[in-house]
Parts: sequence; C-alpha cells; structure tokens
Amino acid sequence: MTLRNGLAVLLACACPQLYAVEPAEATLKLDQLEVSYGGGPFVNANVVHQTSLATGNLEPTCMPPLLECDEFALTLDFPADIIDVYPTAIVRFQFEWVDITGAGVIDFDFFIMDEDGNVVSDGAASSSNPEAVTMLLEGGLVSYRVVGVPFLALGDSYTAKIEVDLGEPVETQGRSVLVGNSAGGALGWGLLMLLGLGLQRRR
Repeated sequence: MTLRNGLAVLLACACPQLYAVEPAEATLKLDQLEVSYGGGPFVNANVVHQTSLATGNLEPTCMPPLLECDEFALTLDFPADIIDVYPTAIVRFQFEWVDITGAGVIDFDFFIMDEDGNVVSDGAASSSNPEAVTMLLEGGLVSYRVVGVPFLALGDSYTAKIEVDLGEPVETQGRSVLVGNSAGGALGWGLLMLLGLGLQRRR
C-alpha cells in the first residue's frame, strides 16, 4: 500500500466521526424558545447542489465520506391555535463561522427540510456570513431537519442559533381563549395569554 493510498484510507475511516452537530437535536416550545448548536470541523468541500423538481429549491447532495453534510433534528411543539393569538410568530435561523483565510473564502450552506426530506427553505444557501433565514411558525407538533453543508471548508466549524419569536399577541377581549394542547409546554395556554397581555399593557 502506498503512502497516498494509506492516507486516503485513514481519512475515509476518520471522516464519519468528524461531522456531527452538538447537541444533535432539540425541541422548542413555550418555555424554551431558542437553542444553539455547533457543527464541524469539516476538511472537505461539497459544492454539489441540485434543484428539486418538486419545489424548485436547491437541495444538498450528501454522500459521505466524499460529499459530507451534517444534520440537526428540530422539533417545534406549540399549541395548534398559536397563530390565532400570535399571528406574526416566526422561527429564525442564523448560522455563522470564522473565515480563517480572512478573505471571505470559507462558505457553508444550510437547508431546512421536512420529515419527508423535502427542502422547505434554501434561503441560507448563499455566500453570506452569517447565513440567516426566517419561517412562519406552524402550530402543533412539527419536525424539521437542518442540514449543514461545507461548500468550502478548511478544517472549519460553524455555530447555529434557532429561536422562536412570538411577536405581539392580538387582543382577545370579547372571545374565549382556547387552551392549547402542546405536550411539552410547561405553562398553561390560558396563563400564557394572561401574562402576555399583561406585559403588553405595561409597555
């Protein structure tokens, strides 16, 4: 076995252990509205993106160890009727990294995918640093996969932050407030409404 072949085998065996996010998953709910995690380090480049015929969005090509990606499992567990009370609620994703070249060369792309593997947002797959994208919050129990791709990396890592911004609640005078059924919410929906409206009136 030549030195070059031996090095290739060593890298192929080591690569799957390098590309894991920490933590690997999280559930956002009424009493936990944000999470941060980190991915990498990556030592390769993965520039192979393709266009989905179904949605028209870009989608990643993940074929480790040559075309590496990593993945974060995100669950949103909110009352089914949350948009009735917080109509402007959004989920905000932000990703950033340190460019060790100092020339804006290092680049990561990020894709938000649903449970079926469809890309629902490719808005964080550009040449920007940081990358950012927002989505409307859906009520109920919803699962996403956040796929990170090292478009060009030289041993680089990234950090990610996902947060739910509920925005301002609507006035609910004159109608009853339904109690949501969020399995993970520690606060009752009725109590949350009273607190939210009370804070709004104090401003």
